[in-house]
Order: sequence, then structure tokens, then C-alpha cells
Amino acid sequence: MRTTSTPEQLEQKWYDKIWVVILLCILFFPVGLYALWKNSFITNGGKIAIAGFIIIVLIILFGTPEKVQYDKANSTALTQTIKNEVPEVSEADKLKEQLKREIACFDKPFDNSTYRNTVEGIQMEVVVFSVWAGMIGKGENSTDEENKKLAASLKNKVSAIQIKEFPQMRKSYAKAAAEKLWESNIYVTTEGATNAIINLSGALFANNKNIADTQRALTDVFSQFRFKEVRYRWYKEADEFTYYKLEPPKDSEIQEIGK
Repeated sequence: MRTTSTPEQLEQKWYDKIWVVILLCILFFPVGLYALWKNSFITNGGKIAIAGFIIIVLIILFGTPEKVQYDKANSTALTQTIKNEVPEVSEADKLKEQLKREIACFDKPFDNSTYRNTVEGIQMEVVVFSVWAGMIGKGENSTDEENKKLAASLKNKVSAIQIKEFPQMRKSYAKAAAEKLWESNIYVTTEGATNAIINLSGALFANNKNIADTQRALTDVFSQFRFKEVRYRWYKEADEFTYYKLEPPKDSEIQEIGK
């Protein structure tokens, strides 16, 4: 027996569910951080402490604010000198060089090893395709005919890679998510010829409201990986499940995140 739910049936304040916040922090950290901040049950002191931690991490990664200002001041004169000595390059020419560089990258086999084994790594591959999509869009909208031709060439190459990569990405994402959620007794698998169906199983999903909350929170994530269907079971071997149909673009389609 199969059941399905409509978006209207989903709980609006999904971010007030502590377990949803935890799930998002595991599966998709940026959205998890947003949910953490919006959560009504976590004290302001707790939120400030988390924000302080993030600031410390940023300072460690990028230097202190004073250092940033110092570097900015010292670089101003050099930047002005370069501007005075180097001829201005048009935006069309800059785009042309970018497109040529990206096309040249395809002279070697696409290396996906950097993007495997972790949820964060696999998400980065989605970002890479999104960046290419933005670049292709600029080329297609350019008034420069050479840029249009270069964009068409890059589009064909990226499309071909996406057809191969997205099924692997979906499978790898499910595997990485399953490893993270194993201790919470949530099991994640994919099925179908292109791994376009994702299954989430666990006692948590015996409750329809929990299913609705999870789907609302993770719809964008599942759509980015172009899953076509999400199925929830309260245990792995259950014949009955609640499912949601998604309408993502085809794996071959070039599309920026959020568009």
C-alpha cells in the first residue's frame, strides 16, 4: 500500500523540531545552521555561542579582521599599479578565456575522486556543475558569437559528464548519509537504474508528521541531486511506504542551483 502527501499537509515550523535540525546539520550543514538559528527551543545564548564558534573558525581560516584590513591597504597600491600598466580586458574577453579554460579541462578524464565518500564532498560536485551552468548561461546570452559557440561546446561536454555522474552521485550520497545516520537507526539506500529513488527507513518514520517534517526540510537537497522519488518506511523490509514525487531536471540538463 502506498500513500502520499501534499505540500499543504506539511508542518510549517519544521525548524522547531530538534531532530530535524540535527538531521539537517548531518546531511546539509548550511540549511542545518539556518534551522538551528530559527529554532524556538534553543536559547539565544546557545545560538550566540555557535555563531562565536563559526567566527573563530573563519578567523583561523582567513586571518584576523586587522590582518584583512592590513592586507587590503597594502594591496591597494599594487592593484592601482597593475590597472595602470595592464590594458583593460572586456567582460566578453574574460568570459571567452574562462570558457576556453573550462573546455580545455575536458581534454583529461573527469576526476570525481575528490567528491566521493563524504556528504560534503558530493555536495561540492553539485556546486561544480552549477558553476559551469552559470558560465554556460553567460556565454549563451553573450553578444559575442565566439562566446556563444564556446558555451555550446562546454554545454555538450558538461551534459555528457552529468549523465554519467548524477547516478553515481546519488548512490554515493545515500551511502555517505547512511554511514552518518547509522547510529540514529536511520537507513538510507537508493534504487532504480539511475539511483533516482531514495529510501529512508527508521522507526522515526512510523509517525506521519515526522515524515512530513523531514520531507519539507530536505526537499531542496533531494532536488539538487535530482532524485525523482523519496520513500519513507518505518523499517527496511516494510512493504508499505509513504512516497513523494519530485520533478527535477533531467541529468543531462544544465541548471544552476536555485534556478
